[in-house]
Amino acid sequence: LGAHAILGNFTEMEVEGAGGKRAGVVRDAVAYARLWKERLAAAKRDPGPLVRRPSGPEHPEEEESLDAEDFVARRREDGREAARIAGILVHAYLERHAHDEAFDAAELEKVAAACAGEGEVALGREKAMAILEKFFGSSNHARVRAARVLGQEIPVYLSDEGRAWNGVIDLVLEEEGRVVGVDFKTMKELSPLPEEYAGQQRIYTEALRRTSGGKAVAFEFWWLAAD
Repeated sequence: LGAHAILGNFTEMEVEGAGGKRAGVVRDAVAYARLWKERLAAAKRDPGPLVRRPSGPEHPEEEESLDAEDFVARRREDGREAARIAGILVHAYLERHAHDEAFDAAELEKVAAACAGEGEVALGREKAMAILEKFFGSSNHARVRAARVLGQEIPVYLSDEGRAWNGVIDLVLEEEGRVVGVDFKTMKELSPLPEEYAGQQRIYTEALRRTSGGKAVAFEFWWLAAD
């Protein structure tokens, strides 16, 4: 039912409406009422969007409605998921290849395939690649290659100050007689260090102290943000 169907129920403009503008006069009130009942019934059957766009979004999966707040929330959620997946991929890759001379994109694809059960790996692959490309060739990568690797993904079970703790140390190196634990953080450096991370550092340092055989120990966060 288009505009011509509506106009058919009006005479020429004969009366003034709001603001002095002329308005149409209903010629057949019964037909006019029937017309709008039909339009209301059609709208209830297929309400459709309130607003349509002449072109669709470039990424339909990112935008299911025109509600701006909903769109922003979805983008934020996608960003968090991409960061989570990137972290999983980076940790898995470095567990296997931290000592390698250079980053290998083909190996990252193998890691991504092995991590498929963790979620939509495609969301975090690009971010993970950027992080790894920056890490390989960095000063910390040089430290890994120069040091003795004592272990990777080392589980920690510790009782300290009346509390039981467990976790995983991503990498343990021995550098010039000193034992260094490392936790990879796929984010920009946080300063000052949040209390949660300070507590992690303290517990893991104590775990290293108890197992180092009297050697000097340290625990470090390696901030691996791509930018």
